[in-house]
Amino acid sequence: VSAGFALALGGAAAGVLLVAARLRRWLNAPTGQLVSIALFASVQFVVGTVAQVVGLGIATATGPFATMVTSIFDDAFGVTLMATLLTLIPRPGTVALSTLLAWGLRGLATGSMSPLDLLFVGCRVALYEGALYAVGLTRFAAWRDGPRATRLVRMALGFGLASLLATLTSLVLHTVLYRLFYAPWYVGMLVLGPGLLYPLMAVGIADRVASSLRRVED
Repeated sequence: VSAGFALALGGAAAGVLLVAARLRRWLNAPTGQLVSIALFASVQFVVGTVAQVVGLGIATATGPFATMVTSIFDDAFGVTLMATLLTLIPRPGTVALSTLLAWGLRGLATGSMSPLDLLFVGCRVALYEGALYAVGLTRFAAWRDGPRATRLVRMALGFGLASLLATLTSLVLHTVLYRLFYAPWYVGMLVLGPGLLYPLMAVGIADRVASSLRRVED
């Protein structure tokens, strides 16, 4: 846990520094792209907030398995939106801006902002931007016109890796900061479900949605 917490702190610092260094450049994107990012982030905020509220009721009936249900609307739908948005705007900063805006909207609406958010959001930004850049999703746009199987593999690698690491990081931060100790089976369930399988299914949906939107755009 100590090593994981140290890595989480490093990831959070990297994410915060990345935003501080690149935010102005990201905001210099064409207005149409910024409007699209804001629209997708707003939808993600609405769905995530509703899932959070509904999850309170679901938890009374399903107990520790409530996360598996709410993550369908929160994590899986969130990855679907991010993957669709990235296919439309395959550039560095797309996912980071969407994540920051969705976090800001949720914080303003629910009053749940805190200094500790820098750790969670910073890690998320660093992991997603790093993984997506590593597999080439934000380095060039030519991948969008390749065979569907190639697109799916590339998106699955990028979003699957980022989501898996983000889930592990979140568990470590909750353990250290909030003294929440999880049973091994529960950790495995979260890592394999919302952390890996949900994003892999989400990219398949996102590819079809993005292809339809690109045809309309053309």
